[in-house]
Amino acid sequence: MNRIILIVFVGAFSVLNSVEAAFDINRWFQEPQSTPVTMSRSGDKVVWVVEDQSIQLIVQNLSDQETPSIQIKLSDQQRLVAVALYEEEHLIYAVAEGESFRLIHFNLKTEQRKLLVRGKGKFRLVSNHQQTFPILYQVDHQAFAFSMSDGLVSETFELPKNSTITHVSRGQPCAAISNAGVLYQFREKNWYQVDGIEPIRKIEVDQYCDTIWVMSEGNADRVGIWQVRFDEKSKSYATDLFWSDNAYDLHDFVLSADKNKVAMAFYDGLYPETKTFDRTLSSVASLIRKLDRHMAWRAIASNEGGSKWLIEAQSPTQAPSIYLIDIKARKATLLRQRLRNQKLADQEVPEQKLADQKRSDAKKTWQPVEAVSLKLSGNLFLTSYITTPANLSTQTPVILKLHGGPFEIRDRWRFDPEAQWLAQQGYLVATLNYRGSAGFGEAFQRSAYGQLRSTIEDDVDQLFDFLEDQYAISRNNSCFLGASFGGFAALSELLENPADYKCGILMAPAIDLAGIYEKLQSPYDQEKFKSNFGDPDNPEWRRKHNLNLEIAELKRPLLVIYSSSDELIPVQQVDALINQLDKFKQSYETVKFEGVDHQMSGVDVREKIYREIGRFLERSFTTQR
Repeated sequence: MNRIILIVFVGAFSVLNSVEAAFDINRWFQEPQSTPVTMSRSGDKVVWVVEDQSIQLIVQNLSDQETPSIQIKLSDQQRLVAVALYEEEHLIYAVAEGESFRLIHFNLKTEQRKLLVRGKGKFRLVSNHQQTFPILYQVDHQAFAFSMSDGLVSETFELPKNSTITHVSRGQPCAAISNAGVLYQFREKNWYQVDGIEPIRKIEVDQYCDTIWVMSEGNADRVGIWQVRFDEKSKSYATDLFWSDNAYDLHDFVLSADKNKVAMAFYDGLYPETKTFDRTLSSVASLIRKLDRHMAWRAIASNEGGSKWLIEAQSPTQAPSIYLIDIKARKATLLRQRLRNQKLADQEVPEQKLADQKRSDAKKTWQPVEAVSLKLSGNLFLTSYITTPANLSTQTPVILKLHGGPFEIRDRWRFDPEAQWLAQQGYLVATLNYRGSAGFGEAFQRSAYGQLRSTIEDDVDQLFDFLEDQYAISRNNSCFLGASFGGFAALSELLENPADYKCGILMAPAIDLAGIYEKLQSPYDQEKFKSNFGDPDNPEWRRKHNLNLEIAELKRPLLVIYSSSDELIPVQQVDALINQLDKFKQSYETVKFEGVDHQMSGVDVREKIYREIGRFLERSFTTQR
């Protein structure tokens, strides 16, 4: 199902580990990205995708570190579409060039490459937990089973209209989801629609495709796990709530190694939390807690028996790190850590040494982060993560980061390179999960429906009351930093309280919410917008949510960073903002990009953004307006 708008600016912000010198945030964007995608059934091999000037596939042999890793380099014209490991020795990957695709087999024993299929269309390799042949793939609106023994397509499957296959079982399709968010199950050579549960955020299936687990709100107040089965007696689907937390929305879950039951659910309160249903994953969690009891982590893959797990872990003072967890040996092996420049699989951490590593990491130069919960009325709570500089004083300037979204995003207990970069320059950095943020249940979001400007203002006030009380800092010595809807929220605060703050930084900002609504195509998105944000057909609402109409009230300087090619926020909104700033002779600076997306991706783009942010903050906090 298409989710509602303004869901942006979160993916780029997770970074490195312990450093001894001041942190240069540009190193995060300059570093080649190494992502583990799968593990062999034996647990001896891990497949990585490395993105630098070009893309490489690396197959790492964990059982023999003397054996060189296998490296497959794609050409500059090729785009990696999919990669999977089959039956231990067969690497299957797909590349695209323009509208054409190629499905390729690489034999890890002989290191021979073979073209299997070529064609045109939108290609997708279907997830296969068993890692067994045949290969099931989708091109546009058809699915195909490719037989390796025969070297040709052995079966073709028609799909439900406008749908995508998500899972395969025993060589055949298992589940599919349509563009409208409708779930289908493949049984007895036919597709059957599964009604009664939406929106669908994630699905998993057992190895026989008898049970489907769906992460969704369903008809409850929070995102939980629902179990779906076809009942032969009633000839209908039975949908039951498997588990949900009493307060928070789930954001992920994982099955056991045999794919026959839910093993663990993941959610975030003030800190990352898990609910365990499987002893094996309980052992994994126990080893991770030895590193940091509040470590956020996710399972990437496991071997066939579940004795080895590939996981990613991070915290505000530890960058995303890839570990191989060996349950039988009670050992965690560090395979990769951001900006460490280490060889893969070079650091084993037995259980007895985990506590020592934790103490050693604590001595590094990352700035400390505090998690804060602030009580609101109606049994609601605000959460904030506060990164403090080394020489904290009453004169310390404050940066308040406001996330985008707002209804599908929240700030979490994770590594935040922007916060660390700013804190190492002497700023106290706070984030705020204002009302409406994702993850805290429907009541928390409902309290902001139709009145985001006023609830955000109240929530920002409450956070600054806390900061002034606990840190003796002043809101008059603070600056907002917001991207996308966070830019709207930052500018709204500067207009509502024009004399209270020092400055504002707006990145790819929304300025006129009615203009966002007018870009929506589907009736579902339009109705969702109205229920969440308010009614754009109401003239008073349109006036209140077009910040360009209030620019005369602005009293503080702005840095506006945007792109003429933004695919989500019409550039006309920012152009209109600049016209208003000129009209009322306001103090502002702009950084405008051409051909850059809403996320403002690219090493050169990011270097310029942070250079200008650093200069703007230095000027704003050393010069009174």
